[in-house]
Amino acid sequence: MSNQHDHTEKRQEGLDLPSIEIIQALTSMTYKSIYILNHEKRKFEYISDNPIFLAGHSVQEVHAMGFDFYTRCVPEKEQELLGQVCKVGFAFFNTLSAEYKKDYTLSCDFHLIHQHIPNLLIRQEITPLQLSSTGRLSKSICMASLSTAQEAGNIAVYTKTRTHCWKFNAQQQCWELEKSPCFTPKELSVLYASIQGFTVQEIADLLYLAPDTIKFHRRKIMEKCQVNTLAQAIRYVIVNKLL
Repeated sequence: MSNQHDHTEKRQEGLDLPSIEIIQALTSMTYKSIYILNHEKRKFEYISDNPIFLAGHSVQEVHAMGFDFYTRCVPEKEQELLGQVCKVGFAFFNTLSAEYKKDYTLSCDFHLIHQHIPNLLIRQEITPLQLSSTGRLSKSICMASLSTAQEAGNIAVYTKTRTHCWKFNAQQQCWELEKSPCFTPKELSVLYASIQGFTVQEIADLLYLAPDTIKFHRRKIMEKCQVNTLAQAIRYVIVNKLL
């Protein structure tokens, strides 16, 4: 047991040890990458060693790149997208009062130029962690995961309550409010079972309902999510954290 923490990362500049230990504990529970951005100094203050965000590089290499990582490891055609994310996303945050800024999360999807995996599309989520004396975003905590989308973009801002979100319309250059759908207990049960991979008949047996009733609930779920397939509905509820 004395060697249990021999490999623990050393203290990284800008964070105290308890904060690092909390993040490391979270990192061990997920495949997702967790990292801290210092927007004023344009550098990473912490990067977990989960590989999704590293694009085939080591933690030390990404640290050394700083924010140049986003120009070196993101396709050139999507760097304009990231610039737009920063511009419109941070402008959105600046419309909020300081006490509420940490209740919002900015997300988008973009590709990484990975050393071993071609066309790796990730989803990056950014939540304010620390504000400057003027209320500007100083530091943020971020999470990168495999994207369930088929293309880059999908800029959105989510609230902590997840009752609604704002999605950025790139063509109209404006934010559009989108209310989150509400599911009945039966619909949620069908969703959970569908995510587990059960067939219509198996879900019917589990819930003691007729197969046609399960099909009805699936249609209602897709209708509420405004999609055409159950797979798209599952993606929608996972991305929007509606479960």
